[in-house]
Amino acid sequence: MINSNKLYKKIIFLAKDLSILTKEILFPEKCLGCGTIYKKRYLPYLCQNCFNQIKTHSFPFCPTCQRKLPFYFHRRTKKIYLPSCYHQGKNQISWLGAATDYNNPLIQKLLKTYKYQFIKEISLTLSAILAKYLIESELEKIIKKEWLIIPIPLYPRRERWRGFNQSELIASLLAEKFNLSLKKDILFRKKPTKEQAGLTLKEREENIKDAFEVKKEVKNKKIILLDDVYTSGLTVKEAAKVLKKAGAKKIACLTVALKISQ
Repeated sequence: MINSNKLYKKIIFLAKDLSILTKEILFPEKCLGCGTIYKKRYLPYLCQNCFNQIKTHSFPFCPTCQRKLPFYFHRRTKKIYLPSCYHQGKNQISWLGAATDYNNPLIQKLLKTYKYQFIKEISLTLSAILAKYLIESELEKIIKKEWLIIPIPLYPRRERWRGFNQSELIASLLAEKFNLSLKKDILFRKKPTKEQAGLTLKEREENIKDAFEVKKEVKNKKIILLDDVYTSGLTVKEAAKVLKKAGAKKIACLTVALKISQ
């Protein structure tokens, strides 16, 4: 007589295999750039040719005026430094690392498919774009082990509805690749907020005001806030404000796409 537990496990595995096979036949994965159906997969929803055509930035930016910030080498300490822009003013963010431009239609398509069609696998593709930027811009030499990477949190109810935090998935992949410490329990979104897209600047400011709180000790810590898109920057700035108030030493921001101000 066949063991019922073994039979159940075989049926479950077979169902999973059939599900995957059916999905590949009925809904084959296409590159969101050129529409090619994969023969040999490169990244989720992005073929190698389209990935190579994405232009990444060469420098980090001032979070206020979006001016490019050049690196400089200190002869005595033998270290690479990144100066702050004089436009920074009261902005709590020292520098902004943005992989590419939001006005790229392919980037918009990847981000919207990821967030609104709930395709978690695209986090691999977006983290690969960010990793390419960090390596080619040499920003990876600035972010070392002493930096903590904190994803911008979602309100718990929204995260349950979506099924995942899009920034958290990207942050975890980057933390693993660049040997950074990922912290998901420091910053908390304490009030529900509307989607920032579609709101006026004033509405955005009011929407995100007092949305975050710090749950754990951050005194003298260097923190990288990760968000998927940087438009007005109000969300990241509000998060940076509470972290700085809690004693964080330095705060930077990493994002996949920057919407350049006109």
